[in-house]
Amino acid sequence: MARPHKMNVDYFPHFCSPGSRTLHILERKYGNDGYAFWFKLLELLGNSAGLFYDFNDTQDWEFLVSKMNMDEELAKEILQTVINLHAIDEELAGKKILWCQNLVKNVAGLFQRRNQPLPTKPGEEPAEPQEEKPSTPLPKPKHEPEKREPKGTKDDPFEDGSYYVEGIRVGPMQDERFVVLTTKKKDPNQYGLMTPQEDKELDEIKERRKKHNEELRKEREKE
Repeated sequence: MARPHKMNVDYFPHFCSPGSRTLHILERKYGNDGYAFWFKLLELLGNSAGLFYDFNDTQDWEFLVSKMNMDEELAKEILQTVINLHAIDEELAGKKILWCQNLVKNVAGLFQRRNQPLPTKPGEEPAEPQEEKPSTPLPKPKHEPEKREPKGTKDDPFEDGSYYVEGIRVGPMQDERFVVLTTKKKDPNQYGLMTPQEDKELDEIKERRKKHNEELRKEREKE
């Protein structure tokens, strides 16, 4: 079962630069009560699902007042000042719903990191997620890469210059003749007991190599 999306925040930016117009007016008019009211209000919104606070229920309003730690009349007066300053949505405030668009804007990066849509203003339809455009395929090269034979062919020999001929690995000599290096087994590192047929083939290979070396020796004596 998928974990439900978290629609609140654990923190919001508290900038150290000079306060906003709203904060300046609240602090000037109400002193520390105005300052505390504003940030406690942001805390309340940030901790609420959807980043809005509905106080249509009497208990929710009483909780707001108790959080501000001031008498109800002063809380009402400061809240009305906040509404008059358009720091929260005036229309929704008339319906006893608190919504601060700037708060949502300031925490947008957090929801982006969660890969979640931003909370929407109460009463508005949530924005539909945009479909990801399919990535444009890379253009094919004009010229197909040259196909090479597998390693161990005459055109692409092993590091020692040897390669396979009819299943037998051979190597070049100085006179451009070939000498058998191993058996028909493609992997020279493959060990194990040999079958009677492989024993016979190995004996034949050794015999051919012996004759070949003998012929080379005789030719060099004639030179």
